[in-house]
Amino acid sequence: MKSLKSNRLVIFLLSSISLFVWGIILYQLIWGVNYDPSIEKSDMVRQEFKVDINMPAGYSDSMFVNLKSIRNPFAPKRKEKRKKKIKKIETKEKPKAPDFKYIGFITDPKGNLALLSNANNETFIKREGEFINEICVKSISRDKVTISHKGHIFDIKIMN
Repeated sequence: MKSLKSNRLVIFLLSSISLFVWGIILYQLIWGVNYDPSIEKSDMVRQEFKVDINMPAGYSDSMFVNLKSIRNPFAPKRKEKRKKKIKKIETKEKPKAPDFKYIGFITDPKGNLALLSNANNETFIKREGEFINEICVKSISRDKVTISHKGHIFDIKIMN
């Protein structure tokens, strides 16, 4: 018996809520049909036009200055400027490699060693990462040594 009363209460609440919602919907429909825009226009003519702009505290005109630098994601990418930059890089002369000869290759438990000689016939035994004046030995393999000199990388092949 108690369950019937509690069910009746729930049904009554849900039906009253649905009637209320339908009433609001019908009110909006009737108000939309009977809308007369001339009433609002005549009220606006009588009132003074006041502009009240409330800007946030951090607003400044400089916020919108950099909008021109933002790229349109739908516009095609510009390729002309990149081509010009590539041409400038290609026209630069590659510096001359230091006058070194790769004489031999030595294996060691700590790593590989390279035998190098310069134009003065001085012989050097160097590991990867070691320097000869301004020249750094980057990598050593059986057939070539990679060195860097003033930011440029050179490969020196082994002499036969």
